[in-house]
Amino acid sequence: MSHERTELKITKRKETANANALLPIVMVFVLLLFFSEAIQKTFDVNYIGYYDELLIFMLLGIAVFQIVLGKKKTSKSLITPFILMTAGVITSLFYFYRGIDIIILQSIINFKLFILWFALFTIFKNKNVNANTLLSTLWWITIVGFTINLLTPESFYGFFKPEEDVRERYGIMRIEGFQLKPNDMAIFLSLFLFNLNKRLGQGNIKVKTYSFFLAATLISIVFSGSRVGLAGAILSFTAYVKTDNAIKLYASVAAGIAGLAIYISLFGDGLLLQTSADIKSFSTIDQTKYIRAIMIYYGVILGVDYFPIGVGAGNFGTVLSENSPVYAKLGISWMEFFDEFWGVFDSNLASLIGEYGFLFAIAIIGSLLKIVKNSPALLGFHATKLTKREYTSLALFILLIITTNPIIMHHYTALCLFILLTSISKNEKQSIQN
Repeated sequence: MSHERTELKITKRKETANANALLPIVMVFVLLLFFSEAIQKTFDVNYIGYYDELLIFMLLGIAVFQIVLGKKKTSKSLITPFILMTAGVITSLFYFYRGIDIIILQSIINFKLFILWFALFTIFKNKNVNANTLLSTLWWITIVGFTINLLTPESFYGFFKPEEDVRERYGIMRIEGFQLKPNDMAIFLSLFLFNLNKRLGQGNIKVKTYSFFLAATLISIVFSGSRVGLAGAILSFTAYVKTDNAIKLYASVAAGIAGLAIYISLFGDGLLLQTSADIKSFSTIDQTKYIRAIMIYYGVILGVDYFPIGVGAGNFGTVLSENSPVYAKLGISWMEFFDEFWGVFDSNLASLIGEYGFLFAIAIIGSLLKIVKNSPALLGFHATKLTKREYTSLALFILLIITTNPIIMHHYTALCLFILLTSISKNEKQSIQN
């Protein structure tokens, strides 16, 4: 018995050593993926635009290798999206066929989040690695980028040359940091607040330290001019308002209200007018210039007209849908969004409904939320479920992002969510629920 215990201890030490050796390698991969926009702008080489896909498939290769060797088993929750992707490829053969290469490539892009998650969940399964270190590293780099962008905008924009249309909102300069996209920066910082508020609720961070991180995060979100980021920040407070250390969180709620007040003071009039105009745009779809409203409206039209399978991958609201006959069929190919092809894949909800139909869209989003719900258990290192309030707040934020951003097609948001889900796991045993 003593010999068996000794062997068990040695095995655990080896697993810990392997996890610690793996972390720096994966961290480099994550950093390269996380700041891919800035890296591509810095080196300005055409082929480097594909390096994020290369890194993802390298991670996938590591995961598959571990499975083949029998060292890892995967969950049904992680396999289901691949079944849906295969079914999506088949249904894409029926309408507006543009070639099997486009169908397969766009299908891979459409399920990029699930491919990356499959790799990361498999690699990190049963690895006792604390993601707080990685999360904090990304936070500091993000804040440094925010500060440089805020204090030296001319030099910053002169070097990176980001997209012109994202630099201002309501006459106020939008800060985007090293992410080079205001919404991307704000989404990460909002997700960071979930981790920060949970740590405070658990008593794992000093109030003074918490206050510093909170203030810097809220200020950065405010100056990004991101409405979805602001909504995420609010949801991060609602997730943990009832905890053992709830009294401490009252201060954070007050800080959140203060941040909202600052946001309104900067963007208030424009925010209300723009949001009102965005809502009204659904009733005047022919005249609107709000691309998300256009995509959601016509995505629903396609979902109805081509029920139940949609128009197929690579035909609506996705990267490879440029020059798709679907836009001409809808009578919208003349619009500048489709003529110049920009902004058309901002709403993942619209692209899912348009290309795969309502039933597939529900199944895909349901698969995503199920993985989120079971993520601590899927990681397998003595993790516990998310609380009901925690999961509900996070799920609402994810649904909001799906509506306004290409979350499932975009590796950046997939990374942000994975790192958050890993970091907020507790050190308690929890069985896997498939």
